[in-house]
Amino acid sequence: MGKKEEQLLDAATLEWRKTEQGYSLWADHATQPVMHGTFIEQELRPGLALHGTTVSFRQGISGKSEINAGLKLIVMLEGEISAHFGRTHLQLGGAKASCVLLSAQTTQSFKRVVEQAGQQRQVVLTISEDWLAQSGMGDVQDWVAIEELQGPALSSRSWQASPEVLSLAAKLLQTGHASSPLHPLQQESRALNLLLAALQQISPQQPTRLDMRAQQRIQQLLELFHHSPRNDWSLATLSHAVGSNPTTLQKQFRQSTGHSIAEYMRSYRLKLARNELQQGQSVTEAALNAGYNSPANFATAFKRQFGLSPREVRL
Repeated sequence: MGKKEEQLLDAATLEWRKTEQGYSLWADHATQPVMHGTFIEQELRPGLALHGTTVSFRQGISGKSEINAGLKLIVMLEGEISAHFGRTHLQLGGAKASCVLLSAQTTQSFKRVVEQAGQQRQVVLTISEDWLAQSGMGDVQDWVAIEELQGPALSSRSWQASPEVLSLAAKLLQTGHASSPLHPLQQESRALNLLLAALQQISPQQPTRLDMRAQQRIQQLLELFHHSPRNDWSLATLSHAVGSNPTTLQKQFRQSTGHSIAEYMRSYRLKLARNELQQGQSVTEAALNAGYNSPANFATAFKRQFGLSPREVRL
C-alpha cells in the first residue's frame, strides 16, 4: 500500500450526521467534519433515479460501494473521483468536466476514492434495464459503442461534457424550488433532457463505405468468433488477432454490420442458446454457455431478442 493510500480515511469508520444545512461525515474526536454538503436522492419514476452531491472534502477518503445492473450516467461538474473495479481503474472528473456512462450486466462492487481535499459537484442518473426496455432503448449499451471495462459484465464510455449537459446537470442540483408541487415533474424533465443530450454527444455517425482491407478484417473477425463463439473474447484480443486497434475495429465493424462487436457477439450467443434450449438443455446451462452468470439477466436479454422467455422456448 502506498503512502498516499495510507493517508486516506476509510468511510466505513466515519459517522454520518444530518443538520438543517445537509449532511456531514465525522471522524472520532474531530472538531470539524471530514466532508459536508447537500445530497439529492430522488426516484423520478420506477427505474429512473437521481443522485446529486454538492459537497466539500477537508481530507481524502475511500469507501466501498455497488452499482446495480443497468446504466449509470455520471456527470462530474467539479472535483475528481477514482473508481476501482478489481484491478481496473476509472477516473471521473479532473481538469475538465466530464461524462461517464457505465453499463453493468450484474451488480458490481467497487472502491470509491476521493484522493484530496476540495469541492465536488456530481450528478448521477441510474437507469434500470426494465426502464430502458420499456422506453425502446434496450440496445442503448451497444449503439453508443461502450467498451469493456471489466469483461462483458461491466463496460464504460467517457467523454467531455457539452455546455448543454453541464447546464442541465447544474439545474438538477438546484434545490430552491424543492417544495413546489411541480418540482418532481421539473426534475424528471431535466433528467430526461440530460440523458438525451449526453447520448446525442456519443450517438453513432452515418456509415461510410469501407475499403477492401477493412472488409477483410471484419470477415476475419467474424470467422474467428463463429469458430469459437464461447471464447471469452475481449475487444483488445480481437483487434490484435486481425491486426487493428480497438477503436478503429469497433468503428469499422459498426459501419459494416450496423452493430457493435459486443452486440453482435451477444446476439449470436443468444441464438446458439435458443438452439440448445430447443434441444432440451436447461436454462441455467444455456445461460452459462451464452456468457451470463445470472439466469435472470439471461432471461431478460433472451426475451428482448426473441419475444419469448427461455422456458417458453424450451417447452
